[in-house]
Amino acid sequence: MNEDLAITRIVIVEDHGIVRAAIKRALSQISWIDVVGEAEDGVTAIHVISCLKPDLVILDLLLPGVEGVEIIPIVRRRSPGSRIIVLTGMHDGAVMKRAFSLGVDAYVLKSGGWPELERAMVDVVAGGQYVSPAASLFLDSGIGCGAVVPRLTGRERQVLKLLAEGHTNQKIAAILGISVKTVDRHRENMMIKLGVRTPVALAAIALREGLVV
Repeated sequence: MNEDLAITRIVIVEDHGIVRAAIKRALSQISWIDVVGEAEDGVTAIHVISCLKPDLVILDLLLPGVEGVEIIPIVRRRSPGSRIIVLTGMHDGAVMKRAFSLGVDAYVLKSGGWPELERAMVDVVAGGQYVSPAASLFLDSGIGCGAVVPRLTGRERQVLKLLAEGHTNQKIAAILGISVKTVDRHRENMMIKLGVRTPVALAAIALREGLVV
């Protein structure tokens, strides 16, 4: 599966040794993944990521020393090319919104199991974003169920559905036969209409409204 992807260098940041070992063992079975480093606390994570500059960081939020949320902006400064997947058990809407505002690319709940983490990695490496369906319930835009779709045009609903399915802007443009610039414009218009700031929040609304099964 996805064997045509380029080798992706990953650092795992998780304070529980058993969990960290399990993640590493699972990742070792994927041909396009190379686990180049790991850390069990925030301070070590910052050092390892700064030195190795991995393609992808799998980050727990509850860490000794420096918490995961505090690490995110540091990673963005010291290793701007690294994508960040939060892997956590925290069902906290405020924390999740803060994580996205700081620049994470995916928010995956540990309860979702391996399939969700693998889907998130594929989407993020391809340039997209991902949020666990269960976690999307906490990305509350203040719009009640059933109120979103009527506010959007038919084309905007199409773009929203494809965005929520994890497609990049380029792929959406190809599917709909429109330009990437037009996709960008639709996305910006939807953000304004729905009062959200990120594509992940848009995707969460699509999931909540049943546009994506």
